Amino acid sequence: MSPQNLASCNVCNSSVAPDALFCTNCGTRLPEPQMVIETQAVVDEKDKPSDVPRCIECNAVLEPQALFCTGCGARVSAAELAVPDAVPSERAAVISQSAAAPAMAAINSVSADSASANPAAQPQGNDVSKGLGQSSSALKPGVFVVIALVLIVGVAAVMLWMRPSAAKSNHVIILAPQSTSFTVEPNSSTQVTVSVQGDDGAGLSWKIAETYGGTVQPAGVTVRGSQFLYHAAYHSGGTPGDYHIVASSAANPDSRVTILVHVQR
Repeated sequence: MSPQNLASCNVCNSSVAPDALFCTNCGTRLPEPQMVIETQAVVDEKDKPSDVPRCIECNAVLEPQALFCTGCGARVSAAELAVPDAVPSERAAVISQSAAAPAMAAINSVSADSASANPAAQPQGNDVSKGLGQSSSALKPGVFVVIALVLIVGVAAVMLWMRPSAAKSNHVIILAPQSTSFTVEPNSSTQVTVSVQGDDGAGLSWKIAETYGGTVQPAGVTVRGSQFLYHAAYHSGGTPGDYHIVASSAANPDSRVTILVHVQR
């Protein structure tokens, strides 16, 4: 392009092409060109490689040594000028790789320097597996101790929970009614007595096994040495038949005695 055909930038006074929209030196947007620009055929530059550098934003032809695109005003990097045959997407990938290369080189350099300065800090494969084996074997005794403590505490809790019931069931309690059976009239009352040894005065609970057999209520206790005489008042019902009075030890409900009551017709 001859010098007489060049225009100048209003900001930095740099020479620019007559059809340029932005200054190639400072990126300032230029006034609209007054000259008539001949229409050229548009070629799909994505499919047809070009031998001149183009802008990755608008695909416009870049001037040699241009810092800004004359088509869109985007800043031009050195990588765009170095790879003119690549399409915009490929050119962007090349630019990103070229920008990341110095950082990766610096990281590799630092890693190599630290490894050479402290070789003992780099564990070998066998050392790592050996360390893992030692740590796992070191944990085994601790795990066994915890399991043993849990088992001991559990067994002790079960033994403490079972101890009162075992003592109660093994405690010998002798119940002996003064009469194992008797006969009464309907709707009449009488006293029932049961002698108990070994319950330490815990007492008896009374009930009638059958429905309509009457009622029974505690009526006091008489102490004779180690023997306890528990009394109950029985009131027969109005329905004749055979019924059972059941007396159970409060110290051990499994210790009980049954008295037969015949309500005559």
